[in-house]
Amino acid sequence: MQSWTALRSYFISLGEECPRQIRALLMLSEVSTEENADNVEVYLLFSNNILSLFEDVVKKLENDSTTCVELYSIMSTFKQKLTQRDDQFYGYLTKVKLQHLLPHDADRARRDFTEFLNTAISYIEKWFDNWLVSLQPLSLHHGMFSFSDTEIITNKLNLIQKVSMDEVYDECTTANSILKGLREGADDEWKSKDVAARWVALFQEANLPNMLSIIRIEMGLWCLLV
Repeated sequence: MQSWTALRSYFISLGEECPRQIRALLMLSEVSTEENADNVEVYLLFSNNILSLFEDVVKKLENDSTTCVELYSIMSTFKQKLTQRDDQFYGYLTKVKLQHLLPHDADRARRDFTEFLNTAISYIEKWFDNWLVSLQPLSLHHGMFSFSDTEIITNKLNLIQKVSMDEVYDECTTANSILKGLREGADDEWKSKDVAARWVALFQEANLPNMLSIIRIEMGLWCLLV
């Protein structure tokens, strides 16, 4: 965006040699006016602000350390950030530029921005599996998990016949005791660890064969999803 004025001047200087698609996008095919330049710039400012949210979530999803137990948190946070834009805040620079447009141009831009966001939100709602919310406790973000959460996860992964639920109950009790010690006095450090590192730290302290089986399958599920 810092080079916008220079880039626009460059494409204008190309005249008829400027590619048709670029002329249309930057409104160079019409009589070039400052008003047209402002109308184009407000869309570029919106894109610069909103697409940074998309870039951020893509980087998180493509990160080698990300697991499926974190998917719900990542995507729900992303959806929330898009949804909260119903207050028509699209970045401060976009807000300022909208105030300098003619009223009908500003209203049209806001409608286009709203349509874009609604389309993105609808796409997330259509294709994102909310059942992944049940896997969140396995992230160990809060340093503990309950037997009831583990039971739900075990059912979701169809493992109820493959592990001993009585032993799982005991393992949950043991794990929570150990996790409390691991987090004590180092909560920030614990939360900065990735999911795999948290489980490695736990398994180094205790033999938890049933939980290990569940985690192995969960990690295998992530391989299938990506």
